[in-house]
Parts: sequence; structure tokens; C-alpha cells
Amino acid sequence: MRARPLRPALLSHLALVLLAGCAARQEPPRAPALAEAAAAWAAPRSDDEALRAALTARGIDTRRWPLPAWDAEALSALALQRHPELAVARAELRAAEAAALVARQRAGLGAELTAEHHSEDGRSASPWSLGIAIDVLLGGGPRRAAIGEQADALAREAVEQAAQTAWTVRQRVHAASRELVLAERRRANAEALRATRAEQLAAQQGRLTAGAADARDTAPARQAEADAAQAEAEARVAERAARARLAEATGLPLAALAALPLVLDTALAEPPPLQALDLQRAALLNRLDLRAALARHDTAEAALRVELARQWPELTLRPGVAWDQGDRVWSLGLGLVLPPGDANRAAIDAAMAQRELQARRVEALQAAALTRLDAARDALAASDSLRATADAVHAQAAAALQRTERRFAAGDADRTERLAARAALQEAERRRIDALAERATAIGALEDALQQPLSATRPDPRLGTAPHRTTP
Repeated sequence: MRARPLRPALLSHLALVLLAGCAARQEPPRAPALAEAAAAWAAPRSDDEALRAALTARGIDTRRWPLPAWDAEALSALALQRHPELAVARAELRAAEAAALVARQRAGLGAELTAEHHSEDGRSASPWSLGIAIDVLLGGGPRRAAIGEQADALAREAVEQAAQTAWTVRQRVHAASRELVLAERRRANAEALRATRAEQLAAQQGRLTAGAADARDTAPARQAEADAAQAEAEARVAERAARARLAEATGLPLAALAALPLVLDTALAEPPPLQALDLQRAALLNRLDLRAALARHDTAEAALRVELARQWPELTLRPGVAWDQGDRVWSLGLGLVLPPGDANRAAIDAAMAQRELQARRVEALQAAALTRLDAARDALAASDSLRATADAVHAQAAAALQRTERRFAAGDADRTERLAARAALQEAERRRIDALAERATAIGALEDALQQPLSATRPDPRLGTAPHRTTP
């Protein structure tokens, strides 16, 4: 018996399926652009208008370009624009937002094409039976809504994580900037003190040559000069290390950082006075890790809603039509997906436990934030006392040097007294720099306790998609 050709209706349906496949979106494979990524971390170019626009958007004055001076804020803006950790955070955020859009989409229609071959011809003198059925999902709205809420919560969590990454990048740059400024001052102070110690040693050797002193009198001066030389060498090494840490924090090669006109003294600027209540409120509401923990709690809450929604069955309506050897057959089917039963109850219990865990983590993090704030405030108060003492000692040494200079000019003091007074002032300057370093560390710790800049002169260095945070 010779088989009959397929009916035109079946051919048309097959053609539609083939056309749908041809219209599907195609995406060619793509490997990471390592060469482009490496080029992106070269020195800022004068023709890089994209970087200029990004810095302008972050509050940097770019009317003169390239920038005539790069301060800590400009360097942090550069890092926020080009740091690879933020590129990863932005990619994770885009992926979470795309997943949220997918979760919000309704399920598409399903179709099933059937073809049966009979051993005998039917009324149409054909052994073939052809059919098509459409699957239509009924109900399931609460579950789909819960899945969408879970995806939205994951997207909010990605926003907060990205903001926290931005804050970490910003703090690294500012901490490294403060460290480099202090290292430069320590190196300059060590150079000046060594020069003074060398003059003192030369003066003692001159007295020894003139017979006004013996060899034992030059030993302390020789030891003091050797100690000053060692301190100068250590200060130079510390300065190089601080510059390398700033380059690493900014994401620039050392040579590129050296080519920038750095003006980092503003990194040691004093913050405006803040009230204790405002600090506490900021620590409770504005810490990015606390907001990220709250977002994780929302994600756990949404996951629980998904498991609760799975307790209800899902219905599928399946209308269909078939050409059964010349006979048109209409059909209507009903599918039912039953809930998991005991397994679902276990999943609900697990989701509730996860929600409870995230709630306890939020409370623990809030308590730790307040403790950290108290410690930062105490350290700042202690640095105030240390700085006041160092300033007083420095002022006394400066006044003593002025008196010695007047006496030297009048012939009432010799060169040895003059050099001793100068060395005392330089030693006081070293202690003053140490006190300034303690103060800068305390300010940085207070900013990190609040996870926001203490100065309101610059915009908040977060991603633009991060939610608004109250500032003190």
C-alpha cells in the first residue's frame, strides 16, 4: 500500500516551527577581552572624554583637562569608574536585574504536534492522523508572584553589594592617600633631622680638632647622626611602599601614578563637627553592610513565600484538534501538578530557618556597628588629646629656637646651642606627624564605622543605582 503525502495543514504548522527557529536570537561566542582590560588600566589620557564625563558626574571639576591636580577625591572617582572589582559588581547587578525581568514573565504557551501512521487507510484514503494541542497554564499566580518577588529581592541585594564594593574601593584610595602624605612628611622630616645631626657631628669634630673637646665628646653626636641616617633610609622605604599601595588602590601602574600631579594634603582635612545622635542614627541606617544584610533577609523572606506558594496545585488546560484519517477531532485536556507534600513541608521549615538566621544576622550586625562607632569615637577623642600635646611641645620647641636664634645673632649663643635647638624642633615635628597620623587613622575608622564620608562637600561615592541613604 502506498503512503499518501502529508496534508497541507501539517506542512503549514511545520513551516511555522521552522520560521520561529530562524527568527530566534543568536549570540556568537565571546572570550574575555584581556588586552582591552589591561589597556583600560593605563594612565588617564588627555583625549579620554569618557573618563572626563564620569569624573564630572562624580563631582570632580574637569573644566581643565587633563586635571592640573589629582587629590584623593579625584583618585577615588577614577577608581570608582575603572576598578575591576566594581566592573564585576556592575555585571552581577545587571545579571540580577535581568533575572528579575525573566522571573516576572508569564509562562509561554506550549504546543505539541502529533503524527500517527495507521496500518489501514481511513475515510480520506490516508493512513496518517495529525494533531496539535496547546498547553495553557491556569492558576499559579501566587507562585509566579512569589518567584518574581524573590528575584526582585536578589536584585536589591546585588545593588547593596555593589554599593558596598564601591565604598571599599573609595576607602582604600583615601587611606592610601593619607598614608602617602604622612610618609612624605616623615621622609622630609627625617632628611632635615639627619642634616642637622650631620652639622652637629661636624661641629663636635671641629671642636675636637681645635682641642676644645676629646673623642668621648663626639661619640653621642656620631651615634645620633647614624640613627638619623637609619631613620631617613626607613622613611624613604616607607614612602615607596605607601606610593605602591596608592597605585594598587587606584588601579594604576606605578609609572602612571608618578606621572599624575598629586595634591593629597586634603586627605588630612578635618571633618565638620558631628553630633553623637546623628552619628548613631547614621550607623544604624546608613551602613551599607547593614543594608545588604536587610536585603538578604528580604531574599530569605521571598524564598519562604515561594515555598508556601508551592503548596497549591497548578492546572494546565490543553485544547487540541486532530485530523484523524479525514475525521476532525476536537479535544480538551486538563493537567494537574500536585504539590510536593512532605518534601514541601520540609522546604518551608528550611526557608523559615533561613529567614530567622538572616534576621539574627541583621541584629548582630547592628549591635556590632554601634560598638564599632563607640570605639571610633573614643579613638578620635584620644587622638585629639595626643595632637594637642604634640602641638604644645612643637610650639615650645619653636619658641626655644627663636630665642636661641636671637641669642646667636647677638653673640650670646654658639653654633652648638643653635643646632641643638633646631634638632629639638625637628624631633617635635616628628612627634607632631605621628599624632597627625593617629588623628587621620581615627577619622578613617569613624568614616568606616558609618560607611559614608564625614564631609558633605562631595557626592556619595556609590553606584547610581544604590538607594538613597540619609546623611548626618
